[in-house]
Amino acid sequence: MPAPRRSRPPGRRRGARTAQAFFLRIRNKRGHQVAAVAVARKLAVLIWHLLTKEQDYFWARPALVAAKQRLLALKAGAPGERGVRRRGSACAYKVKELRNSEKAAAEMPSVPTS
Repeated sequence: MPAPRRSRPPGRRRGARTAQAFFLRIRNKRGHQVAAVAVARKLAVLIWHLLTKEQDYFWARPALVAAKQRLLALKAGAPGERGVRRRGSACAYKVKELRNSEKAAAEMPSVPTS
């Protein structure tokens, strides 16, 4: 008797990323190039709405954003603060419980509001 098939490859997260799932769905129907353009347009529309309405991305993870902004500031020439006994805003990303709770909150399905 053959081994039972798995619904997803081992090591994959349960919920597929929406852009990837969208790409795969369109690629199966219309082809690779059409799917690439469709995902690019979807992202462009999302960014346009965020910029025109001056809103933050709803599913952003604050500790991860702070860590990335600090890394960019360091690369741009901001002074390093090694040896200073003060924790920066990016330090929260190193706390595993906080990082996992933000990740879980970002992966939760959205609740439609009427």
